[in-house]
Amino acid sequence: MNNKAKILILTLLVFGMLLAACGGEPATVEPDTPQENVKTVYVGPELVDCEGAGPQKCMQIKENPQDDYSLFYDQIEGFDFEEGYEYELQVKEEDVENPPADASSIKWTLVEVVNKTPVQQTESTPDSAEAELPPEGEIVTMYVGPEEVECVGVGPQTCLQVKLSPDSEYTLFYDHIDGFEHQPGFAYELLVLVEPVENPPADASTLRYTLIEEVGRTPMETETEVEETKSLEGTTWSLISYLTPNGESLNVLPDTRITIEFKDGQIAGSAGCNNYFGTYELNGDALSIGPTGSSMRFCEPEEVMLQETAYLALLSTVTSYEIAGDQLQLKNEAGDNVFLFAEEAAVSLTGTNWEVVSYNNGNQAVISVIDGTRITAVFGDDGVMGGSAGCNNYSAGFETEGENIVIGPAASTEMFCADPEGVMDQETLYLAAIQSATVFSIDNDMLELRDDNGALQASFRAVEPLALPGSAWRLLFHNNGNEAMVSTIIDTEITAVFGEDGTLSGSAGCNSYTASYELNGDEISIGPAASTRKFCAEP
Repeated sequence: MNNKAKILILTLLVFGMLLAACGGEPATVEPDTPQENVKTVYVGPELVDCEGAGPQKCMQIKENPQDDYSLFYDQIEGFDFEEGYEYELQVKEEDVENPPADASSIKWTLVEVVNKTPVQQTESTPDSAEAELPPEGEIVTMYVGPEEVECVGVGPQTCLQVKLSPDSEYTLFYDHIDGFEHQPGFAYELLVLVEPVENPPADASTLRYTLIEEVGRTPMETETEVEETKSLEGTTWSLISYLTPNGESLNVLPDTRITIEFKDGQIAGSAGCNNYFGTYELNGDALSIGPTGSSMRFCEPEEVMLQETAYLALLSTVTSYEIAGDQLQLKNEAGDNVFLFAEEAAVSLTGTNWEVVSYNNGNQAVISVIDGTRITAVFGDDGVMGGSAGCNNYSAGFETEGENIVIGPAASTEMFCADPEGVMDQETLYLAAIQSATVFSIDNDMLELRDDNGALQASFRAVEPLALPGSAWRLLFHNNGNEAMVSTIIDTEITAVFGEDGTLSGSAGCNSYTASYELNGDEISIGPAASTRKFCAEP
């Protein structure tokens, strides 16, 4: 065999061995996806509302079967979600280079659906009452719970708890009801108008809710513990509502203020027009209120006086009390809530309208203001106090440092008042008393001025300021046309009532009169006036 044949045979043998090797088991091929970039995730059975760049639906994802689901604001490429199934997936996780500002920096791609398990669905409770509401433009009954709770909308906030049926569970309400002011500690039944909102912002509701009527308000105990229990005594309480004899609960008239304070067996406060006073007895939560007295002013409109009369009459029906948070309930023998009060915020020295309750007569005695007179004081932010001293108007400078006060000198007009008897002496003694004061103190709605020895010089009560319209006025002085101010004739009375309708009326001393009037700030124009035509010979 020559050399060429040997080389050919050797070549064929090597080639055959290579073919045999190729006919064995195939070589392992590395997968396209490195195993360290593949993770297992679990997907919940339903999509839920969420807020990303705007309102959207989010999957619920967890990476451990024992964990709670969390919202997933992105998508998994290649995964077709079907509600009603729980999924176990393998996904490939990759970094995204230069992602948009509102996009994720991580991309998930489906590698394999490991499991798809059907889940029996139960009717879900909506996150807000909006999901339950009937068609837009209808008036619905909404029940509001006694306290707001923390929730997360566009950001952290507090939400009302609302339901559309008294037998349902409360759900969170992320919106607000126009015209409705929620007070913690009360469950409400409301009539609410539901209307569509045209072109709402992306993060706002598509519906608007407007209060039509507050049908009911019931005191409730809340789960939130009150850190400090209020005391019945030493607190000024402001009336919210009261129970009429026929069982109807009425809110206090707008722009009126009725208060009560219990202290050392004495009650005092404002009944809406007049100040009142009386006594009380306390035994545990049992409470009885004795007969009351009051000043004798008349206020317009008539409803204010009717409300005052009803309030003062109902005080005698109180037999017990209960304090819930910052609210006071006074109950009758049947356990009905006759009165509902709220704690009134403390007042400050300046900017408050004060009325004198008593003053020092200079003989080491503190006496009450003469019936039929009214002494007032307002401490201005400019360091000047003033008011009515009972006959004349007065003013005085004042300075305070801590609880120390200096008042005076005082100046006043120079009118003379003959009626009631003693009013001029009262005025002189009052002005002397306030100029003797060196310290002041405020306890709820009461102000006291004392001297260096602690002797009381004057006590005041905070009152609502009088308004020209709606108040009745009694004439003290008038211009006699000869550039002189003179008082009214003894045993005569001239009155003026400025009505809300622009009509002035009253008694001119003999005849009744009426006139129109117009206000422009502190400017007034009156007339023409007309009167009856009686003749009075005396006085």
